[in-house]
Amino acid sequence: MIDQMTHLYRLSKIVESGSKRKAYHELNVTQPALSRSIAKLEERFEKNILIRHSRGIEPTEFGKRLLISVSRLTRHWELSEEDLMNSGEELKGRLKILAGPFWRSIVLPSILGKLHKKFPSLIFEMQRSVQGSSIDEIVEGRSDIMFGGVQTEESLDKRLLQQKFTSFYDRIIARKEHPILNQQINKGKISAKSVLKYPWILYTEDPAYEMATIHGIIEKVGRVPDIRIESESLIAVINLLQSNDYLCILPEAAVKSVYGPELVPLPIDLGRRNIISGAIYRDEMTDWPPLKELIKLCEKYFHQKKF
Repeated sequence: MIDQMTHLYRLSKIVESGSKRKAYHELNVTQPALSRSIAKLEERFEKNILIRHSRGIEPTEFGKRLLISVSRLTRHWELSEEDLMNSGEELKGRLKILAGPFWRSIVLPSILGKLHKKFPSLIFEMQRSVQGSSIDEIVEGRSDIMFGGVQTEESLDKRLLQQKFTSFYDRIIARKEHPILNQQINKGKISAKSVLKYPWILYTEDPAYEMATIHGIIEKVGRVPDIRIESESLIAVINLLQSNDYLCILPEAAVKSVYGPELVPLPIDLGRRNIISGAIYRDEMTDWPPLKELIKLCEKYFHQKKF
């Protein structure tokens, strides 16, 4: 098993370097030893792993699949090694988190401080999740857990698990003292077309969400409103809404934890789908103490907020 891991690690370095010569210098291993490692792997799997050409070396399709497994196993080994080296002591290392804007801006800042108290020597690395690539990062072990929209069970990679926490509903958001709310006081309802009288903010961090927002408005009122600000920062959008007469479509849950001037959803049904939000992580991470505690803290957060 150890020999196999050595061969796999050498394969990874060869592909990263683009040639055996460069990998030889990085690993301080002879080129014949590197060639033997590749031969052993190709013999073991009975498939070609590398393609050799004038520009260097690149993996075959099977080689790419194998490298994904190497990346995942390397991350798992890092965590296991850290646990063995610090047995009985404070857990060290890194918890690598990918998160969508609501999680990054509102949920995780409320949670990570509590997690840090339990694991004071652990480093939390939080980065922006990117639609279409974040799942690959989790599968390949480059990140440990992703927070955001979750998929159906049928479409989830068999190496992954997911935890659902809440559902987000898109609503038109305004500050509590917004003049449009006077209609409700005076007439008992707010006309959908009245939103066209006010300037709008378009939240742009997620291109798919941005397009869904525009189409949602058009379907409801017949045309695009007067968009005066486009921002990919959720915090900036919230601050602008709190102090001005802008309107914006946001997930309703995004404004329930906001401090400062209150924001409220307008009583206008957009007729749009809700988004299920939660966490996705690799199955071998299930029993890692920091991740288990993080999941518990998330469950407690959404239970208390009653989303």
